[in-house]
Amino acid sequence: MLEKNHIISRTLMIGAIVLLFSTLFSANTSSAAIVWQDDFNDGNYNGWSVYAGDFGITSNQLIATGSGGIWSFIRYPSNTAYGYWSFDVLSEDAPQNHTYVYIISPDTVTNYRLCIWTGSYAGWATGPGVSLLKQSGGSTVSIADWFTGSLSGLHSYNVTRDSQGSFNIYVDGTLRITVLDNDITTSIYFRFGAQENSGIDNVVVGDFSSTGTGTGTSTPPPPIPGFPLFAILLAVPLALSLAIVIRRRKKH
Repeated sequence: MLEKNHIISRTLMIGAIVLLFSTLFSANTSSAAIVWQDDFNDGNYNGWSVYAGDFGITSNQLIATGSGGIWSFIRYPSNTAYGYWSFDVLSEDAPQNHTYVYIISPDTVTNYRLCIWTGSYAGWATGPGVSLLKQSGGSTVSIADWFTGSLSGLHSYNVTRDSQGSFNIYVDGTLRITVLDNDITTSIYFRFGAQENSGIDNVVVGDFSSTGTGTGTSTPPPPIPGFPLFAILLAVPLALSLAIVIRRRKKH
């Protein structure tokens, strides 16, 4: 009977350990595959094309260097329209300053873009925050807004879009915008637009399908995954408790 209990205890402990390790190693994986990325640590922005203003690399970040309030724009070939986009944006704090990250652009006019506001801007926003804008058919509309405290300085942004067109936008690891829009279905560019001293870094673009066609339905986990974290909290004490039970039974 004692040997049977030992077998059961060992089996449960092994199961808990397997749960723990599978959670640790699978928490940040899905069918989403990285299509392209750039952290600018090589000191250049090869593959990017400047089509207005000027850019340079400062402290391994892509920085707009156009002076006198001039806007600078740069783009990178990107066919991902359903997937995920992760990047850090350095924004200057000024009353009317804002930066644009065009995550999906099927041409030079049509796009979905994340607008990061560091101050108020007449006609568009009433305070600092983030907007998801859509430009289609010659007009630009805000399809979602979130306003909060200052977003000046360096902040992390994560955007996901599933095959149904549902956007989730995280700011510094916190979900801030959820909106459904499936008007624009293709892309050829990822673009960045900013005024002097604002920049972008650690760009990672992934697709939800292994073929890069954007037809998958799985969603990569948010920066702080809920279920894996819960599983870890459950598995660790379970494994420890079982280990203590086994040790006590061995003493008897």
